[in-house]
Amino acid sequence: MAFALRNDGSADATNVTATLQNAGGVSPVGTAQRGYGRLNHGGPPTTNSFTFLASGGNGGSVVATLVLVDGANNSLGSVNFAFSLPATTNLSNTAAITIPDHGAANPYPSVITVAGLTALVSKAAVTLNGLTHSFPRDVNALLVSPAGGKSLLISHAGGGHPVNNITLSFDDTAASSLPNGSQMTGGTFKPTAYGGVTLPVPAPPPVYGSALTAVNGRDPNGVWSLYVFDDSTGDAGNIAGGWTLTLTTVATVNPVADLTAPQRGAGASLSAR
Repeated sequence: MAFALRNDGSADATNVTATLQNAGGVSPVGTAQRGYGRLNHGGPPTTNSFTFLASGGNGGSVVATLVLVDGANNSLGSVNFAFSLPATTNLSNTAAITIPDHGAANPYPSVITVAGLTALVSKAAVTLNGLTHSFPRDVNALLVSPAGGKSLLISHAGGGHPVNNITLSFDDTAASSLPNGSQMTGGTFKPTAYGGVTLPVPAPPPVYGSALTAVNGRDPNGVWSLYVFDDSTGDAGNIAGGWTLTLTTVATVNPVADLTAPQRGAGASLSAR
């Protein structure tokens, strides 16, 4: 993480060094001390990067503290950077989704309403709870976020091998994708699509994202929609337990702190951003 220091005081700081402390949920990794050099009063900020592990509870906060000196002995005190850790929230719609032998599922879409989250989406994952289908290659599922992000979770995977009450989770960090023509089993997979598909309205038109990163970086609050569509006649199925949406949200890191300390008899104020 990059920390910027700016001298807002009336005296120059000629050789500023900052040391990241092992405190406040922050554990430095590698070099904990960086030189900022000369910071003239009223001058532009200078930035240095520090590497550390941030440890805390889900949605908690940590405080990175820099102890500052100007030269060998002139202490400038410390500045704190407080910021939030990612928060993971699980939400479910447990109502069954009925997949016809051809056409849009019922309901179409199945929705989950998110409210009260105060940060932006940094990761999303989806679980289909209890998928049964006699020809899973027919099944297509599209996730659409309230902000309009579109991720195609599954399309034309698994061939003609029936599945019975399996749980499928989709996560960009999964080790593998669903099979193309071989037997599909439960587990966690990357979003997997073989060939193109256009889901009927009210689903949005292509282009659909091939990964769940398509919904990242946006406000999570509002209605999330799962569109399930069977694109060939002759086989049917259901998702007996509905679906689960797992959202990881993170607040933008942009703290501002001011430090005022005496320096050679004059007032020196270092602004840390």
